Parts: sequence; C-alpha cells; structure tokens
Amino acid sequence: YQTYGIRVIMGDFLGVYTIGSDAEWNAGTDYRDPAQQEKMLESVRRMVEEYKDEPYILFWTLGNENNYGNANNCRQFPDVYYTFLNKAAKLIKSLDPNHPVALSNGDLLFIDKAAVLCPDVDIFGANTYRGSHGMGDSFWQDASDEWGKPLLISEFGCPAYHRHASQ
Repeated sequence: YQTYGIRVIMGDFLGVYTIGSDAEWNAGTDYRDPAQQEKMLESVRRMVEEYKDEPYILFWTLGNENNYGNANNCRQFPDVYYTFLNKAAKLIKSLDPNHPVALSNGDLLFIDKAAVLCPDVDIFGANTYRGSHGMGDSFWQDASDEWGKPLLISEFGCPAYHRHASQ
C-alpha cells in the first residue's frame, strides 16, 4: 500500500465450506444454528477489529458464493442466510463506520432476497461466469433493477468475456 497505493477488499467467508462456523463438512454450515452464527460473527468481529484502522482497507465483503449451498444450507434457507448476512453487516458497521460493506454472491441468484433482507449491505458483489454470451447489458440491468445500490463484479473469468466482441 505505501509503495503503490494498492488497497484491499477484506472479507470473511461467513460459513461457506464451513469456514468460521466449525460445522462438520458433511453437515455443512446451518445458518439457523445460533451457536454457529455466534462463531461466524466472532470471526467477523476479529477481522474488523484487527484491520479496521489499516489505511489499505477499501471495504469489507461477506461470503463467497454462499448462495450456491457449498457445504452450507443457504440454498434451502436463503431468507435465513441473507438475514444473518445483514446481521454481520450491522456488526461491521458498529465496529467500523468508515468503510462500506459488500456481499459476494454467486451471480444474481437470490438478489431479490438480498435486496429486501440486507438493507445494511452497501454493495452487491457478483461472482460471474456467464459463458460465451458474456455479461452484457442484461446482467447490469437485471442487477440494477433488483439491487438499486452499487454493484461489483467480485469475481469473473473465462468464459465471462464476450467472445464475439471486437478487440
């Protein structure tokens, strides 16, 4: 940061792949479980308290495609997950009111639920791999219509580019 001015988006996985929840892999993180929620919130708290005053922090992000249900039950209980995610966002803002909070979703799946249940999240991040048709205008329009706040492509790659566009 001091040499090149590079800043960091610091994140917590918020239970995806059971990271931070201490759940068994086969069972996966259960976002309905208060004990697992407390463990994940403690992980978020430690992250923010440790790094909030670092000049290289750009903003915070929560999750990493949790909505796909990789070793967690978000796909079965999205309302519970996004309500919990908002609770984590509120915790971050209580500890650090100086940096925005994002979520890192798998594409636009459940963006409608996030828009309603995550009022304390400032930025919707989408990990987007859309195939040969690329992201195009429809991605931005659909996301903007649902979310109504800043959007971020938090992850992309082949084949997320438009292979028919001129270089």
